[in-house]
Amino acid sequence: MFSLNQKKKKWEKEKPSDARKSHLKDRRKRSERMSTGSSSDIRFFIKAEASVEFIHGERNQENPVFLESLPDHCIKGQLICFKGHSLFKDCESCLFLTVTCVILGLSAAYPTGAPKETCNTFSANHTGHLPQRSKPNYELIASPSTVQPGGTMTVTLQGMGGETFKGFFIQGQDSTGKPIGRFTRQSDAQTRDCSGADDSVTHVSANDKTKVTLKWEAPASYSGKVVFRAVVVKVYELFWNNIVSNSVTVA
Repeated sequence: MFSLNQKKKKWEKEKPSDARKSHLKDRRKRSERMSTGSSSDIRFFIKAEASVEFIHGERNQENPVFLESLPDHCIKGQLICFKGHSLFKDCESCLFLTVTCVILGLSAAYPTGAPKETCNTFSANHTGHLPQRSKPNYELIASPSTVQPGGTMTVTLQGMGGETFKGFFIQGQDSTGKPIGRFTRQSDAQTRDCSGADDSVTHVSANDKTKVTLKWEAPASYSGKVVFRAVVVKVYELFWNNIVSNSVTVA
């Protein structure tokens, strides 16, 4: 058992200094300022574990911290606190994270291709942002304009005037909007199975691109009109949902 004097000495030894308390208070204020309107964006990254520097507290199974898309060298700067999957003010486990790194992480959302849910939404699904209504500086070109059933043709997505883009999701659709045909997998594009095998195609990296050329195979048992539709992402907050190609006849 500790005597009263021993307890007092132990408490005084562990008691934070005035400078330390002031330092923590300033950090808490910065955390509170950053927490306004930012929790949904931060929780967006809670998927893959990253190497982070804790200010205090320990990482454990009851109180894990998870981040996605943020490089390790970005884990510094402003104070952000997590407890489980929620942003909150007085936390047990804290890490440093710069606002710049948050923006970089958002721009790199889905860096290795559109998720499966894009099949249903046909949208970039970027939290906190809506598709652009302005005319896009991108064009989708299908060539030739006529192809035989089972034949192969080229579909090109390109930026006009050297405009770049980071991500894309493209389908060939019949008159009802159903995806048809098959895309060919290649080094700069990967396929997705929405209604059928390889009937959609997306990017493989978030590198800036000015052009991507794809191969599409018409269904062997189909005849009629086909148009290609694309979702194009310039950066996280700028994307267009319905870029349409010229019409193609399968006959």
